[in-house]
Amino acid sequence: MSSNTQATLSADEALLRLKAGNERFLAGTAVFPTMQTEVLADLAKGQQPYASLQYAGCHLCTPLFVVLGHTQCGAVGAAIDTKLHGTRQHSRIELLVDSILPGLAGLDGPFDPASMLAQAVEANIRWSMLQILETPEGRERQAKGVMRLVGAIYELETGRVRFLD
Repeated sequence: MSSNTQATLSADEALLRLKAGNERFLAGTAVFPTMQTEVLADLAKGQQPYASLQYAGCHLCTPLFVVLGHTQCGAVGAAIDTKLHGTRQHSRIELLVDSILPGLAGLDGPFDPASMLAQAVEANIRWSMLQILETPEGRERQAKGVMRLVGAIYELETGRVRFLD
């Protein structure tokens, strides 16, 4: 597909395209484009992603943003350990954990570890989405109706991408 065709996709069309691709992947019928000379030459003319963040939104007018988390996320697990047990993390991991912790504020229930991690992964995705929407660029693009933001969880066990409501 040419970059010009990609630029004409709406956010809804881009989301449908991503979902269809995941279904093909799950069915074992994924189509992987070959990097033919004309495809590469067309891509070199300019970037027009249909799903990508700040640069893509402001400069490339990307219509769809997907915040994609995944099951069994180690970073979210580390944040849970810090939140519940006061576990200290190494400096670089601590920076990551510190950015996740605010999104876990509502997770105080008596959950088994697997359920806690699953709920925390979803909470982190929703927190990340909120952070994007609260940027000046996110507010502006939302107000204009030119951006769609969705959350999703990649299930490592199956390869399925589950889109959040």
